[in-house]
Amino acid sequence: KIENVTGPFPALVLLWGRFPLVDAPNRLPLRYLSQGENPVATLRSGFTPDASFLGVKGGMPKYNHGHMDVGSFVFDADGVRWAEDLGSQNYHSIEKLGTFTLFNMKQDSSRWNVFRLGNESHNLVVVGTNRQMVAGCAKIAPAGLNAVQLDLTPVYGPCVKTAPRPFTLDRATRAATVRDEFTGLARGLSLRWQMVTSGKVESREGNRLVLTQEGKRLVLRVEAPEQVKWEILELDKPVNPWDCPNKGFRRLAFTVPAAPDGTATLSVTLAP
Repeated sequence: KIENVTGPFPALVLLWGRFPLVDAPNRLPLRYLSQGENPVATLRSGFTPDASFLGVKGGMPKYNHGHMDVGSFVFDADGVRWAEDLGSQNYHSIEKLGTFTLFNMKQDSSRWNVFRLGNESHNLVVVGTNRQMVAGCAKIAPAGLNAVQLDLTPVYGPCVKTAPRPFTLDRATRAATVRDEFTGLARGLSLRWQMVTSGKVESREGNRLVLTQEGKRLVLRVEAPEQVKWEILELDKPVNPWDCPNKGFRRLAFTVPAAPDGTATLSVTLAP
């Protein structure tokens, strides 16, 4: 809201003048959804310092400089980032090896063998040992006031029949829930849910994992399936000889088999 703007050049006030912003944060939306070629969505519990923030990415891997990160997310709470994106590796460190087709975005490109560029380093579900389909495009749709949903079916390709991934952020508790529902999976196919974090593991008991960071705590609780075993991979050392180190980061994961009928449901809540 701009008040008391007078004179022949009121537009210049926008550049260097001072004017009051009345309750601006309270009028900003708590959900944002883009519908571009590489769509993203964000959900917030509010605008207080302890508020939760959830960012979700759709699109496809084969866009310029793309990663196999479709369906991945980041999550902040209490001023701390808990679910991380490692970003890209310096291209020169890979190109100087002379063994990677780094700018080849095809399905069988060696680009996707780089840890930070492939699906092994992102906050998503890896189906078997399959890569994401580079030409598969995931759209994002609203799924209620505090929720959005991605359709990841094109990204997983022929190894699944349907693969929706809804995200919900409870504004009262500030907790986020990530749910994956698969159908049409081949018998015996495994699924690995994973998340990269710089939080330290304080404790783990059954389906519950407690992280600490900067004096704050986050509880990861697997709602489905009923029993899982958390796996923790420290990322300080490069995963492969050509990868860069990821000091202070670790990948939290659990692996479950598909049910005999070809279905699998994975649901994880991140509660500050």
